[in-house]
Amino acid sequence: GNKTTYTTNFTYTQFAFNTNSLSTNTTTTDYKIILDSGDYRLDSISLTGTEQMLVRGNARLWVDSSIKVATQITIANTGTLQVWVAGTVDIKGNGVVNSTSDATHLALYGLPTCTSISLVGNASLTGTIYAPQADFKSSGSGSGNYDVVGAVIVNTVFMNGRFQFHYDENLGRNGPSGS
Repeated sequence: GNKTTYTTNFTYTQFAFNTNSLSTNTTTTDYKIILDSGDYRLDSISLTGTEQMLVRGNARLWVDSSIKVATQITIANTGTLQVWVAGTVDIKGNGVVNSTSDATHLALYGLPTCTSISLVGNASLTGTIYAPQADFKSSGSGSGNYDVVGAVIVNTVFMNGRFQFHYDENLGRNGPSGS
């Protein structure tokens, strides 16, 4: 078959603005990474402090090594995100905020070298994870009713604390097909 190589160069974009008036003071978030529609490749993702990531379009992202999120990734109402990751995934903070509340808008694919995925603290996720070689660890509890909404296919699962998982039945109707 044909082999697709993603060679798109990616540049970090940062922006922030303040609007002040007599009755309004609005501040936006400073995003370290903004993804619009397209194919992207990064060596790794590391979001710490106040750094965040925003997905505004239909993005496909290849991560050569690990993902470490101590803050937040936001998928806007207009966005979808498909991620292929070769290394470990460690999500803390507010986790992945999927503004659509639709698990079909986030898909995380662990490559054979992805052997560990953790979702700890207040982290939550609405989406799917397909990483058959990975050990999935979840502990603590998110700020919503559920910590994971969607589906997870992994090697092993370890849950600790008040962790709640909800299978999104919409995936059976509109999610990826096995055929």
